[in-house]
Amino acid sequence: MACPVVISGISGRFPESSDCDEFKRNLYNGVDMISNDNRRWPPGFNPEELRGTRTGVYIGLMTTEANDFAEGNPEKLTGYETIGSTRAMLANRLSYAFNFSANGYVRSEAAVVIFITRDSSSRRIYCHIVQKAFLLISANGYVRSEAAVVIFITRDSSSRRIYCHIMGTATNTDGHKKQGQTYPSSVRQAELMREVYERCGVDPADVGYVEAHGTGTSVSDNQESVLGITMNRSNGYVRSEAAVVIFITRDSSSRRIYCHIMGTATNTDGHKKQGQTYPSSVRQAELMREVYERCGVDPADVGYVEAHGTGTSVGDVQETNAITEIFCQNRSSPLLIGSVKSNCGHTEPTSGLVSIAKATFTFETGLLPPNINYRTPNPNISGLMEGKLKVVNRVQPLVGDYIAINSFGVGGTNAHVLLKKYAPRPSSGISSTVVSKIPRLMIAAGRTKQCVEQLLDQIGLVNVLKTLGVEPDGIVGHSIGELSCSYADGGFTLEETILAAYYRGCVLVEAKPVRGAMVAVGMGWDEINRKLPNGIVAACHNSNESVTISGPREEVRRFAEELKEGGVFAKEVDSLGFAFHSPYLATAAKLLRTKYEKFLCPADSASPRTPRWISTSFPESEWSDQQAHTCSMDYHLHNVSSPVLFHQAMSYVP
Repeated sequence: MACPVVISGISGRFPESSDCDEFKRNLYNGVDMISNDNRRWPPGFNPEELRGTRTGVYIGLMTTEANDFAEGNPEKLTGYETIGSTRAMLANRLSYAFNFSANGYVRSEAAVVIFITRDSSSRRIYCHIVQKAFLLISANGYVRSEAAVVIFITRDSSSRRIYCHIMGTATNTDGHKKQGQTYPSSVRQAELMREVYERCGVDPADVGYVEAHGTGTSVSDNQESVLGITMNRSNGYVRSEAAVVIFITRDSSSRRIYCHIMGTATNTDGHKKQGQTYPSSVRQAELMREVYERCGVDPADVGYVEAHGTGTSVGDVQETNAITEIFCQNRSSPLLIGSVKSNCGHTEPTSGLVSIAKATFTFETGLLPPNINYRTPNPNISGLMEGKLKVVNRVQPLVGDYIAINSFGVGGTNAHVLLKKYAPRPSSGISSTVVSKIPRLMIAAGRTKQCVEQLLDQIGLVNVLKTLGVEPDGIVGHSIGELSCSYADGGFTLEETILAAYYRGCVLVEAKPVRGAMVAVGMGWDEINRKLPNGIVAACHNSNESVTISGPREEVRRFAEELKEGGVFAKEVDSLGFAFHSPYLATAAKLLRTKYEKFLCPADSASPRTPRWISTSFPESEWSDQQAHTCSMDYHLHNVSSPVLFHQAMSYVP
C-alpha cells in the first residue's frame, strides 16, 4: 500500500541548468555539468499561492553571509540586524512573511566559535572583547553560539595555573591563486611555519606532534574521479551549487504527484575511534534496515539505489559495504547504483534534494540517467568487484517501482529515503476507455477578445485532432470554454459555436449591466461563502484553495482590501468591468436569449450531452435535469450568470 505522503512539486536551479527540465535533459544526454567558475544561481520559487496555509519551513544550512555583512560595524548596530540575519531565524522569517502556521526550524550539524581574551583582571573588559569577537551586541549582552571556547592568556609570573607556554604565533594569507580563493597554498603555509620557528628559535625537528587543519575529506580537481564508486581513483569530491525546493503534501490534497514517500529515517554514527568525519558502514546499514522494517518493503524489491557517492576513498567504500549488506542478500541480479554527483558535482547542503530530483525524473520517464566518466570499478569496493553492484553508465529502464536515496553528512549524520512510483487510480466518473498513460490536452478559454480568438484556435485544434482520428475521452470547459465543449462533443456545429460566442460579447455592450469587478481569492469555496458580504457572490470554484468572487466594482474592491489586511491572497482579474457569472448579468442573459432563439434549440428539443462532457455550469446533483443534460440554448444561458464549478469537474479527471 502506498504511503499517503507524496512529493507534489519540485523546482530548482542546478549546475549548468536553469530549471528542472534543463537538468533532466542534461542528465539523460550525459552532459558534464561540472565547471570551474564562480557563477551562482538565484533561487526561483514563488510561494504566494501557499500564503496563509498550514505549511512548515525546514532549512538545512551550513553557512550564512548576511549577518557577517550586517554586523561589520558593531557601533552602528541597532539589534535588528543580528536578529534578522541569524540562522535560527531563517525558517521563522519565511513562516512570518507568508503566514505559515506549521512547525519549522533551521538545522545544522555544528557551530563552534573560538575567541581569545588577554586581560585577567576585568570581567567587563572580557565581555567587551567577547562582544567584539563575535560582532554580536544586543540589549541584554548575550552571546549567541552553539559552543564558546575561552582561552585565558597571561604572563607566567601572575598566573594561578599553567597549561602550556605559547612559544610563537603568526598569520598570513595566500593572496591570489590561479586555482581559486578556496584552494590552499602549501607555499604560503610553509613560509608561515618557517617564520614562526625562526622568530622563537626552535628547530622544527624538535616538534613531536602537529595538529593538522585537515577535515578528513578532500576536494578534487580531477573531473574524471568525481564518483569514487565508479573509478579506481577516489581522490576527493568536486564542489558544486544548487537551490532545490520540493513540496510535500498528502495525496488526497495534491494537484500533482511525482512519487510516494514510503519511508525516511536519520541517525548519527556516534563515537568512532577513527575520528568524527570517518563514516560508519555499521550505522548506515542499521539506518537502512530500520527504514525497510518500518515500511514493510523488502530491500530486494528496490530497483535502484542513488548513493551519496562523493568520491572520497573511505566514504564510498563504507557506503557501498552497507548497501551490499542490506540490498544484496536475496537478489538474483546485480543492484543498480549510481550518484548524481558524477554528473554535476557535490552540491553539499542540497545534494540530497538533487538526488530526489533525479529520482522524480526517473519515475516520470521510466529510465535511469547514466553516471558519466565511468572507466573501471574501484577495486576497494567489494560489491562492485563481486558483481553484486552495478553502476548505471548508460540510459536504461528502471526495474520495479522503488528508488532508495542515501545522503550522509561529514559530521556523522546519515539519512535514507525510500520513494515509490506513483500509480494513478482509475476514475469511475469518465468512460472506462480512459487509460492512465494516455497524453492529456488541457485547454482554457475566457471572456476577452483575445480569449474569443483563442476559442477559434480551439475549434481549429479539435478539427485537426479529429482529422488525425483522435477523439477525447473527457471534455471540461471553464466559463465560455463550455462553448468549445459543445463543438468537441458534437452538440453544436461550427457555425453555431462561432455565433454563440459572437452574440455573447454583443449583448454585454447592449445590455449595459452594472459596473462590476472580479477578484481571485486564495480561500476554499465553503470558507469564502461564509465570509462574503451581501451583494458579492462566489463566481468560479477554480481549485481547492482558489475562488473568484464577482459583484459591483466598489463593493468587490473594498472586500478584497479587507481580505488582504487579514493576510488572505486577493488579486483583481481583468473582467472588462463586468461581474461575470453573477445575478448582475441577468438582463444580459435575457437579451442573449433573443439572439440564441434564432439558431439554437431549447432544452426540450436539443440533443443530449455525451457522458464525456463534464459540466461546470450545474452541480452534480442536477446533472440529470433536462436543462443540464442537453447541449442547448438553455444550458449556455444558464452558464452566463451561474457559478463556474470547475473544481468539481476536475475531480473526475484521472
